[in-house]
Amino acid sequence: MNLKELAENCDAVIIGAGAGLSEAAGIHFSGSEFQNYFKDYIKKYHFDNLYYGSFYDYKSEEEKWAFFAKQIYFSYFSKTEIMTSDDSYYELI
Repeated sequence: MNLKELAENCDAVIIGAGAGLSEAAGIHFSGSEFQNYFKDYIKKYHFDNLYYGSFYDYKSEEEKWAFFAKQIYFSYFSKTEIMTSDDSYYELI
C-alpha cells in the first residue's frame, strides 16, 4: 500500500509543523511589520521578535495573555492575504 492509499483509507492524519510553515504562509516573527505592531512591547520588554515575546517571563498572567492575544490577532486575523507556494495550506484547513 502506498502513502496515497494509506491517507485515503485512514480516519485522520496528524501533521506536525514548525515555524517554517508560518513563514511560508507570510507570517513573519520579526522585521518592520513586527516592529510597527509591537512597538509598545519592544519598548517595555526589549525583545525583537514574537518568539522571544512568547517565552518572556511576564510579571502577571494579564500581561502574558495580553501579549498572546495581540500575537494571535497579528499572526492570523490582521493578514489580508496568506501566501503559499501552492494550495497545500488551504487543503489542510
